[in-house]
Amino acid sequence: DPEMAKVLAFRTLRLPPKLRVIRLERSEAVMYGPGTVFFDGHAFFPGRGPTVVTCGYLVEYFVKRGREVFDVFQIKPVPQALIDILDFQPIVETYEEQFLPGGFGSAILEALSDAGATTRVIRYGLPERAIIENGTRDQLLESAWNLSSI
Repeated sequence: DPEMAKVLAFRTLRLPPKLRVIRLERSEAVMYGPGTVFFDGHAFFPGRGPTVVTCGYLVEYFVKRGREVFDVFQIKPVPQALIDILDFQPIVETYEEQFLPGGFGSAILEALSDAGATTRVIRYGLPERAIIENGTRDQLLESAWNLSSI
């Protein structure tokens, strides 16, 4: 909704000076309903495993497919509560719409490693190459990851 985007932008500009990112999605917003559990810096959507850790557009993608999802809206520092929860998961999959080196999945992996966790982390991100395909967001992600098989 353009009016809500305008209100959000003006509110953000009135905050104390620091790095800000406003991400406006073109799809439906993730709806935090009665089944959503909130923690410091992330939200949890119950579903089937393995556990998915992601943010932004991909939260909606996996929630709609019935996956167990942690929506991490505070990426750095990785919230300690999230680290503690993920430490009990046998496998965690991270998904990001960026290149893998130094990205979101790396931050999760480093935080778990620093905490001494033995959780297996599988990172999914875009291949580190020029991506020149055209299409919808879902088509581009499908071409990069073969999401329909996940």
